[in-house]
Amino acid sequence: MGLITCEGDLIAGEFAANAGDGYWYLASPYSRLDRTEAFVSAAFAAAWLIGNGVRVYSPITHSHPIAHYGGLDPLDLELWLRVDKPFMANACGMIVLQLPDWDKSAGIKAEVAEFARMGKPVHYMEWPMPA
Repeated sequence: MGLITCEGDLIAGEFAANAGDGYWYLASPYSRLDRTEAFVSAAFAAAWLIGNGVRVYSPITHSHPIAHYGGLDPLDLELWLRVDKPFMANACGMIVLQLPDWDKSAGIKAEVAEFARMGKPVHYMEWPMPA
């Protein structure tokens, strides 16, 4: 498990190379934060990663507007884990976005456990990125 830093060539090098034609699963906390702020932070982090050559799937940026406009419960953990399971299965690994209370998130705990069960790498990314 590694920590992603702004200066490391881990982003452009290891992550882009290790994904091959695949993608990284970007986990981020949601239910313990203001949901709009959680969505915006995940979107900015996903954009930063993509801009640095790392393909990511961000379940929060995918599901937040779907829940909002589709009238679905955005806090139904079982529903969203079921939706995200195939994305986890097909990802090459996971990047955990360290927003406030990330380490208390039931969703992230379940996702980390799933990636561990599959033997896939889990990395942790500070956000916002340190200067």
